[in-house]
Amino acid sequence: MTQNEVAKLIGVTRRTLNNWLRDGKFPDCCVRIMGRRMPGTFDREKVEAWIKENVK
Repeated sequence: MTQNEVAKLIGVTRRTLNNWLRDGKFPDCCVRIMGRRMPGTFDREKVEAWIKENVK
């Protein structure tokens, strides 16, 4: 998932999502390929799990 898709799914702006990432309110869910982080990508399962726990 891209950052835009995650923000739209949660119902916030990209700026808010960036602030949450920087402040630690949103977990680092970057996709990892061969041990390397792929910036700007998010693991759908981890994002959906976070939404179930934190979004009401």
